[in-house]
Amino acid sequence: MWLDGFSSLMAAKDVLALLMTGFAVKALDDWIDRGYLAVGGQDRQGGAEADLNDLLGSALPAYLALSLCLAVTLNWRWAASIFLACYALGMLGRLTQRFASGLSGLVEIILVAVWGVLTLGWLEMGGAAAFVASAQLLDDWRDANPDRRSGNPNLLLRWGTAPFVFVSVMVTALALYIDAAKSLTGYTALLLLWLTLRLLDAAGPDADSRASSDGPVGRSWIE
Repeated sequence: MWLDGFSSLMAAKDVLALLMTGFAVKALDDWIDRGYLAVGGQDRQGGAEADLNDLLGSALPAYLALSLCLAVTLNWRWAASIFLACYALGMLGRLTQRFASGLSGLVEIILVAVWGVLTLGWLEMGGAAAFVASAQLLDDWRDANPDRRSGNPNLLLRWGTAPFVFVSVMVTALALYIDAAKSLTGYTALLLLWLTLRLLDAAGPDADSRASSDGPVGRSWIE
């Protein structure tokens, strides 16, 4: 009996680790893109989720760092590999752009990938990359309607339904094949993070205005 309780505790710890990692990634994304908010009454992605800049203000970087540190203490391999994969995959659309480091997006991707493989192993990084890619595809599917209205890049709109579904299924299957435990835990953490952000948004002072600006065609996932 106590072994079952211990297993449940470890599973909860892993979910919390990836939940905090997801929060850190969301916070980093919001902080980087804070200059593109509030276009036509919607956020930069045309969606209805809470923006962490509005919730945390100038304290956001501190909570980002704290969240990532707490995630690492719970499961450092999963937290580190997921965050590195998010950083690398987030650069794919900016391969030739030069950043504050003086390096191009392509060079940063290579350096992050090599570092991750050397310190964590190729299976750990490969599983993380496949999971993050599948999560991004899920996000593009969920955001198809608002992205169509706002003109933001979206792979579902770019590729069409059939190719998008095929690639999504293959990438998700690859993530589950490489590391089913981390991928399933990650999907659970993503759902919890999304629900938390929706609740925060619904409780925020601008919830009514955001809801009305979304129009009759809302997000397609779960709603």
